[in-house]
Amino acid sequence: MKNMIEHLRDAHHIGKDGPISVALEKGQVLLETVFGKTRPQIIFNRDVFHSLLLCWIVVNNISFLKIEQHSFRVLLNYLLACNASYTEMSRTLPNSSNTIKNWILE
Repeated sequence: MKNMIEHLRDAHHIGKDGPISVALEKGQVLLETVFGKTRPQIIFNRDVFHSLLLCWIVVNNISFLKIEQHSFRVLLNYLLACNASYTEMSRTLPNSSNTIKNWILE
């Protein structure tokens, strides 16, 4: 168990409370503040994507099999194909479980 925890911390920057802030490069802004209120101007980074995906899976106890589901892959592919602004997309993300409930009821 200790090795797994150390691996998540050292290799993926995931702590017991979620992601650990990591500067992308010396002098760059922390990942959490990169987006601000503008459209992100970052280049896709496989390592960052892996870390964020693994953090979401581990912190939320998501079954590893969920990434194989067609509906999950369609969602990610849709987001990749979108040409929406960051602010538009961030306003669309649900803020609470009540939002999801309301969307389903609608």
